[in-house]
Amino acid sequence: MLHLIGTQHPDSMREAGETLSSQESNLSRTLKKLHEAGIVEFEEGAGRTRCAALIARRVTPDLDLVGPGSVVSVERPEVAKGQLMKPILTRFKAALQG
Repeated sequence: MLHLIGTQHPDSMREAGETLSSQESNLSRTLKKLHEAGIVEFEEGAGRTRCAALIARRVTPDLDLVGPGSVVSVERPEVAKGQLMKPILTRFKAALQG
């Protein structure tokens, strides 16, 4: 799922669900948890659609096996403002022209 979002940039949750053969509701629940962990962001698509954008490139769990001090660190690439939407906007413009 994360590979699909990071490489193919689906335009909507429905498109991602169809590609993954997953129900949209299940995908949405999973992505909400990943959003809370800082791994994906939700972006507005055409109309009322939402799409997920991968904002973390690497996730490293740090597990304390004998105590409650487990931590997950998330490494995010430096992205210029507006660059997360660039692949989506490029595909949207191409669809309008074609």
